[in-house]
Amino acid sequence: MNVIDEKFTADGHFYTVKTKQCIHCGDTGILDVEAQGLFYYNQGELIQNCFPSMSKGLREQLITGIHPQCFEDMVAEWEEE
Repeated sequence: MNVIDEKFTADGHFYTVKTKQCIHCGDTGILDVEAQGLFYYNQGELIQNCFPSMSKGLREQLITGIHPQCFEDMVAEWEEE
């Protein structure tokens, strides 16, 4: 994931990151993440500890690039087989 912007808001310090290419649709993604969480993630901390308020689907997108909807579509395709 690549940092493409930095923001300071009333809610805190955030980075805008570009995620990997999704293996399902081929697109990349853009997410805002807490700066402190990103620091700990880059130090090797478990993603659920770094971003506890982030949905599992968005955490998966940070790790693999697979968008939450694409993941659901892929699971649905597997279940049809």
